[in-house]
Amino acid sequence: MKSVVAASLLAAAVVAEPSVCPFADFTPKPAGTLPKSTGTIKATIELSPDPVNKLNNYRMVGVDMDWWGPTKDKWGMCGMTNIDLNNKDLKFLVSELGGKGKGNGGSVRLGGTGADFIVYDVVEDACSPENLNKTQKPPGATWYCPLNDALAGKCLTMQKWDEVMAFMSEVDMGMIFCLNACWLRPGRNGTIDWSLTKGFLEYSAKKHWTHLAGFEFGNELYQHVDPDVYGNDYHILQTIVNETWAKYNNTNVPFILGPDDGPTGMGTQWTETLLDNAKGSIDGISVHIYLDDCATKPPGTVLNISCLNYWNQKMVPHLNPTVEKYGIKQWNMESSLVGDSGVLGISNTFRESFWYFDSLGLMAQNHFEMFGRQTLIGGDYEIIDKNTTQPNPDYWLLKVWQEVMGKTVYNTSVSCDDASKCENIRVYSHSTLDDSGKVVMILNFDMEHQFAPSINWGIAATSIDLFQFTGDVNTSVVFLNGNRLHYSGDQTLPPLTPKVLNPPESESIILPPASISFFIRNI
Repeated sequence: MKSVVAASLLAAAVVAEPSVCPFADFTPKPAGTLPKSTGTIKATIELSPDPVNKLNNYRMVGVDMDWWGPTKDKWGMCGMTNIDLNNKDLKFLVSELGGKGKGNGGSVRLGGTGADFIVYDVVEDACSPENLNKTQKPPGATWYCPLNDALAGKCLTMQKWDEVMAFMSEVDMGMIFCLNACWLRPGRNGTIDWSLTKGFLEYSAKKHWTHLAGFEFGNELYQHVDPDVYGNDYHILQTIVNETWAKYNNTNVPFILGPDDGPTGMGTQWTETLLDNAKGSIDGISVHIYLDDCATKPPGTVLNISCLNYWNQKMVPHLNPTVEKYGIKQWNMESSLVGDSGVLGISNTFRESFWYFDSLGLMAQNHFEMFGRQTLIGGDYEIIDKNTTQPNPDYWLLKVWQEVMGKTVYNTSVSCDDASKCENIRVYSHSTLDDSGKVVMILNFDMEHQFAPSINWGIAATSIDLFQFTGDVNTSVVFLNGNRLHYSGDQTLPPLTPKVLNPPESESIILPPASISFFIRNI
C-alpha cells in the first residue's frame, strides 16, 4: 500500500475525496497488450422467440459488502463497521448502479461470515465486552454455530445502521441484510435467543425505510444447524417481521431469503427439509457460488472452458427441481471466480469479467433472480479498488448491463464453421429495458481467434447499437469501443455510449479475441 505522501503526489493533479480505504490515486494504470487474432471463425446465432425467465426489477444487478476488519488480510478499512460511507467517490460510483428514482436499481447485500458475529446495540449493554465475547467459540467446544471462529464479536450501533440506510437511500439501491442466526444458539437442535433480533427489527420497522428490501438469516450454516430447526427459525423470523411491520403500519415488508450456502453442498434433501419446516416463509433460495478451480490460465482461452462447463452444469441447475417444486427462485447472493478474499491479478482483472458475465447470463436463464457480486469494495475481488477508488473491469460492464439488459430472458443457440472452437463463445439474450426489442451479449473466450457472427434477430434491424469491451485480460484496464475507461475522481463517468452500426456494417460484425459485446437491435 502506498504511503500518504506518495498517494498525495500521485493524485496532485486532481482535487478529490480521500479514497475509501484509505488512499486515492487516479493515475491511469498500464493497459497491457490486446490479444491479436490469427484467424476468423464464422458463427450463426439463433434467438428463441419464447421467454425462459422473467427477472425482477433488480435484473441480477447486485453487489456485496462485508464485515471483515483491518486485521483481515486484503481488507483494510473496507468492512462495514470501518468504512466511510460519506466518501463522495464511493457514493457516486455506487449511485451509478442505482435506480436514480426509476425503480430499477440494483441491491447491496451486507453479510458474509461476519454476519453471525454481529451484536445489535438495541438495549443497554448489548455490546458489552461480555456480550461480544459470547459470539466466540468456547474452549474445548465440539460444536460451534458460525461458519468458523476467525472473527471477534462486532457491535452494530443504531447510529451506524442509520448511516448505512441513509447511504442506501442516497444511492437508490435495495439493502439485503443478513441477520445473525447464531446468537446464543445452544446447539444444532436449538433456536437462537431472539431478543436482540426483535429489537433490531423493531428499530428498523419504525424507520419506514423504503430501501430496506430483504433479510437473510445466517451465513453458510448448513453443516452447523439441523434443517428442521433452521426452517422453523425462518417461520419464526417471518412471523416477527410481519407482526412488527404491521405494528408500525409499514407496508414495505422485507422479503426473506435463505439459507445462503453452496447449492451442491447443502444438497436437495437438506434444502427441502428446511423449506418444508419454513412453511412458506422463505421467498427465495439464496446460494453462494465460487469456481476457484476454473481460475487457471490455459493457453488459447481466457479461462478453462471445460472447467466452467463442468461446474456450471453441476451447480447452476442443481436446485432447479426444488425451486420448481416450491414455486420460488434462486438468488445467488455471494459469488466470485475466486473465494477467500480473491486473488490479485485474477479476480480484479478483465479475466474475471468473462466468468462473471457468463454466469450472469447463464443464471438468468435458470430460475435465478439475483447475482450478488462479491464484493463492491474490499478483498482482491472488489469491483471498486480500495487503494485507488478506481473501478475494475466488472464495474464498467455491470454499468452497461444495468443500462441495457431488460427483465425478459431468452434462450439462444450457436453453430460455427469450426465446431471445435464454437464452445469458446457464449451468447445470451434479454429484452431491452422497455421490452420493445432484444439485446444480445456475446463473450469471446478465445484468445487467438476473432468471430464473425450472423445474428438472426427474427426481424429486420435498421441499425445495431454496439457496446464492445476489450482489454488485456491480465490487467484491470478495459476499453469500450476502443476508448479506455477511467474514472478521474470528479464524480462523473466517461461517456458510455454505443457505436451505431448501420447496414452494411451491421451485417459484418466482428468479435475480437477476448472480448465481451452487447448488441441492441434497433427497428
